[in-house]
Amino acid sequence: MLYALGRLGQKTGAGWSRYNGRNAEPDPRLEDLIGRAARKNGTPQRSIPAEEIVERTIYVLVNEGARILEEGHALRASDIDLVYVNGYGFPAPRGGPMHFADEVGLDLVHRRSVGLRNKHGANWEPNELLARLAESGRSFGKWDAALSSRRTAADDAHTNHA
Repeated sequence: MLYALGRLGQKTGAGWSRYNGRNAEPDPRLEDLIGRAARKNGTPQRSIPAEEIVERTIYVLVNEGARILEEGHALRASDIDLVYVNGYGFPAPRGGPMHFADEVGLDLVHRRSVGLRNKHGANWEPNELLARLAESGRSFGKWDAALSSRRTAADDAHTNHA
């Protein structure tokens, strides 16, 4: 919508804000445009609590991380966390999205993801690995540890046959 209106940001003097030089200022016309678009699409406007913003941004990372693990593109959940912390700037004190999910509990992440799917559609469908771990009360950390144990046993078996 903003692009179609030529509101490309600072370079055009308007985007999400109105610009006076380099200074961004709220633009009441934009609020009117958003209100009209919401009414046209039947989307109720509301304030979104900070907790919901965190859930909607991080839980989608967790779900995709579970998909990456299940498909074998990453070996451990901690590998995914390293990429997010060191590559994408995820807050290091949170330990990465997979660690964050373990901290709040996969059961909660799964339940909230199901709620988001029910409210917003199939893009929020929880990954099967996330669902299995949540149902069994396990965490990504325990999943990593079990994987490491299986690899150590396999390495030992290989060494004994060599």
